[in-house]
Amino acid sequence: AVVSTQSGLTAGDDIQRQYNSKEHKLSMELADTSRLKQQLEVKLNDLQEDSERKRREWERNFEEEINSLIREHSNKISDNDTQLFQCQSKLKQVTSEREALRLRVSEQEESITTQSQHITKMEEAVEHAEWDVNNYISAQQARISELEIVLSKQAEQFEDKTRIMANK
Repeated sequence: AVVSTQSGLTAGDDIQRQYNSKEHKLSMELADTSRLKQQLEVKLNDLQEDSERKRREWERNFEEEINSLIREHSNKISDNDTQLFQCQSKLKQVTSEREALRLRVSEQEESITTQSQHITKMEEAVEHAEWDVNNYISAQQARISELEIVLSKQAEQFEDKTRIMANK
């Protein structure tokens, strides 16, 4: 004997309707998960491209700045070397100006020391900038790893739901 429900549907019809409803709900969740995955992949790609673009821009700017500083300091050092040579020549030629020339050489040595200290500071700044870039890259990689974990968990959850629905 077929058992009818109050609406006139059989128990089999009711189970089929519930199954169809759950299947439709899972299909919608799958579509939502797929859209979310696509959005996350687009965002991840955008982050990677942005990170790479910023890294290249930073490297280009950094290289230009370093080259400019090197040229500037090379010119100053060259100028100082030239002036020092001229002072030494004058010192040999004019003994009456010996004390004035010693003072000038001393001032130039202080200038070289100051420039050397400035170069040391710039080298430290370069090192800190490298740390900053490495930290930025590590942070971007951590974000990517977090996104991959989230996507992996969502995929596992979807597979679990699909497996449960398939077993029902």
